[in-house]
Amino acid sequence: MYTCMMSVLHISCPKCHLQQITTYLYKSEKWLGGNTEKEPRVLYNFDRPAYLVSRIYYCPRGHQVHAHDSSILELVTRKLSFKLHYKTGYTIDFINMLLTLVDNGVSFNGIQTMIKKKWQFQVIYNEGLRNVCPSNAKLRELFIDYILSREASYNAVMTSLQGKILSCDHTFKVATNIGYLRGDGVWIKVYNSLFLVMNEDGKVLKWLLTSSTKFDKVQNLFTELFGRLPNVKIISLDNCCFWKKKQYILVVIGV
Repeated sequence: MYTCMMSVLHISCPKCHLQQITTYLYKSEKWLGGNTEKEPRVLYNFDRPAYLVSRIYYCPRGHQVHAHDSSILELVTRKLSFKLHYKTGYTIDFINMLLTLVDNGVSFNGIQTMIKKKWQFQVIYNEGLRNVCPSNAKLRELFIDYILSREASYNAVMTSLQGKILSCDHTFKVATNIGYLRGDGVWIKVYNSLFLVMNEDGKVLKWLLTSSTKFDKVQNLFTELFGRLPNVKIISLDNCCFWKKKQYILVVIGV
């Protein structure tokens, strides 16, 4: 993969660059860990995994640079559709498939089973290389990593949305899946509910995980929301009677 990139990219030597000298790397026939002394990184793809073994490159001034040098990876990963972690990585096709399956309600256990079946007949077992199918925990880690990498873009889009008619609601199903297993195996929920505010087009303007349905848990949310929504005309609440009785509704409508 890197060899193909070298044919279209001129990659400068990072060690020469520190000395303010420009030289370009050329490939050697040597590989770091090519004899599996070190287990190579696994690049997850839905069809089959790839094992990344680093070639050793040289510059005309004699510097030796591994293909996994951060300066090379930064350049290469901007051109190719994959992302690398410490021991593993994933292709964009893999993460897109993962997102699609999760969006369609397939569990991480179910996704892992699908990957195992798909890899079973297609992976070639080389001496010293293991077929490392991503575990349930690894799939969750990759999923969260991708979502966090898009967090700034996601927040920018959400905060740019406007609305005149707001629908506010607590939903409890989502919160049941957020928690941890206690030592005795009992599932402990961290939150009581997910509070959502949507506009007249059904787009989410703001959301917040809360420990209860009390107004003080979402008061700051409304303060921020009304700071950027100057033309709100109607608000629909799931517990308006309770909030009205406590006069919280006056705060909600900005009185």
